[in-house]
Amino acid sequence: MVNVDRFVENQKRGVGMGAQNKRILVVDDDKDFLDELGEILTLAGYDMVTVNDSRKVFEVLKKEGAGLILLDLNMPQKNGFQVAFDLSNSQEFKGIPIIAMTGMYKTEIQFLLELCGVHKCLQKPFYPLNIITEIEQMLPPQQSDQVFEFEEVF
Repeated sequence: MVNVDRFVENQKRGVGMGAQNKRILVVDDDKDFLDELGEILTLAGYDMVTVNDSRKVFEVLKKEGAGLILLDLNMPQKNGFQVAFDLSNSQEFKGIPIIAMTGMYKTEIQFLLELCGVHKCLQKPFYPLNIITEIEQMLPPQQSDQVFEFEEVF
């Protein structure tokens, strides 16, 4: 039988059944946008962790982990380009895919995004299906590492 208690506890900690890959860190200083995006991601089966201060990204990643980062480019203190560059040059987090989000996308910034380690850029506002599609394309396929316990039946 499936050890339900262990499964639930592992899901809370982000372990098992690809939970780490299903966790998305969203970095944006717009609270209303975070709330709306949270509803979309939750309905799609993702666990969302939010950061509204770009200077706290590393702290939150160390504590919570994530399989993907959605990163606003236009933020106070430390902009999304700086955050992406720091993440992509970090031994610990350089493998996490980054999808940038911006309301002022121009094709001229594509080269800069690539230099900073951004894998994709979405222009705000975007349709919910578009963000889910992009996320699914960036995340590796889910592999189950669920713990099963079997009872002998004779």
